[in-house]
Amino acid sequence: MKTVSAIYLHHIYDACLEHGALSHELLNFIPGGKKALMKTKARFSTQCVFDILSHSEKQTKKPEIGLLTGQSLRPSSLGDLGHAIMACHSLRQVILINRRYQPLTQQVGRSNLKIMEGKAWLSWECGLSDPEYYRNITDTVMANHVQFARWLSWVHNKEVHGVYFRHARPAYADLYTKIFECPIHFGQAQDAMVFDVEAIDLPLPQPNPKMLREVCLRLDTALLDLKEPSTCRERLAKFISSNLMFGTPTIKQAAQNFGMSERSLRRSLSEEGTSFRSVLEKIRQELCENLMAEGDLSLADIAERLGYSEQSAFNRAFKSWHEQSPKAYLRAQKYFNEAFAQLAP
Repeated sequence: MKTVSAIYLHHIYDACLEHGALSHELLNFIPGGKKALMKTKARFSTQCVFDILSHSEKQTKKPEIGLLTGQSLRPSSLGDLGHAIMACHSLRQVILINRRYQPLTQQVGRSNLKIMEGKAWLSWECGLSDPEYYRNITDTVMANHVQFARWLSWVHNKEVHGVYFRHARPAYADLYTKIFECPIHFGQAQDAMVFDVEAIDLPLPQPNPKMLREVCLRLDTALLDLKEPSTCRERLAKFISSNLMFGTPTIKQAAQNFGMSERSLRRSLSEEGTSFRSVLEKIRQELCENLMAEGDLSLADIAERLGYSEQSAFNRAFKSWHEQSPKAYLRAQKYFNEAFAQLAP
């Protein structure tokens, strides 16, 4: 069962109350009611989020309740993840840290960052096909993304090039323009917002690398405790992550670890719509992004940590992920850091 944390659900509940929903009616959708909601380590079905937002929309007659809720949320609604976000050195790092630990907060969907043709695409992927059913939670997440970006950076004049929604244009469409201050597109193939890459690499005013490392250690432990791998892909991802530092794991090693034949492992992965190579590259990319964001290792150290025996192989892989070399990526980041420092009073 997919779940959300008590802290996250409590903030959704509070935001709906703020906009006119009735407490006793919303608590009917939370197993155990207010007493259960106060237990910070408790988790609830993701259905609770949909039910609370849907009922609040009907009760308050505010179809825009998702957007209003998204504007009300702050990093504190994410628990330790919120503390990690506030300690990040750039919005890119915020996005990567949030994606890594997002299942701790909510498992409704995942945020994802893609760089295409000089633009940063921050997408929201919730998995199901009915965008109208997900409209309230999509509104909440997307409004929250832009709210966090402005709140963390203290910068409000960085243009968002466009925001894209899968759901149809609603009656309150003008509110989207007011919140996002950019062109809004409905009925699209994905839920995403588009920025200049430079905007996500500008340094944030109050980074705290030491605090970030400490919080991430707690988050890593919580992530391991959250859910044991259940699918073949999840088991393989965990195996690869644990063994990359010793070199590139092979499918033969993975199969032996799982007590199965290579053929059986390939067949199981194929039935789940993936392959050993796909899982390996996905884990490498995610780990690389985390290590680059932390900024503590050299490129050679990162290549080694990812299991590459040659720097050239790492460079080719990185370019396929980000459309630029690792050195170009770091130069761009350094340039914007220096430019920002010169503007500081």
